[in-house]
Amino acid sequence: VLSFLVSDEQLTVGLLLSEKLAVEMNAGEGKTIAASFSTVAQALSGRKVHVITANEYLAARDRDWLAPVYESLRLSVGVVLSYMEDEERRHEYGHHIVYGTLREFGFDFMRDNLKLPPDEPVQGPLDVAIVDEADHALIDQARTPLIISGPAEDSSALYQQINTLIPKLEKQE
Repeated sequence: VLSFLVSDEQLTVGLLLSEKLAVEMNAGEGKTIAASFSTVAQALSGRKVHVITANEYLAARDRDWLAPVYESLRLSVGVVLSYMEDEERRHEYGHHIVYGTLREFGFDFMRDNLKLPPDEPVQGPLDVAIVDEADHALIDQARTPLIISGPAEDSSALYQQINTLIPKLEKQE
């Protein structure tokens, strides 16, 4: 399905990743292709695979580029992008293999765990993560915490009530 030959090094890296080892490769050596071997092995064994990329452009490109390979093995592949609403995200997470950024996966995980009751999670099960550009995901992005905040409550009436009580308090020695 690919229009090029895979190198022995890429196959070796794919095997090492399947053994849960971290592997360093230089730019241009084919990390994306190497990771696809482990991705296939994990997905064919029934695990849902999240492939974490450095940015949304790469997530969409890699999904598009490798979709014919995955689909030839009867594996479905999706991508989660920041502009997607919950229903579209839920659909994309329903695939065997899902590409996206650490930020999107992280926020979806947090939002799913904040829902009360936790009905209809967007992300679903978390089985395997393969990190492409681990230095970017684990070092560069780790500097910016993921924070979810909701709308502020209007508690001005409570503050007014407290302000009327404070002058009535007795000073304690």
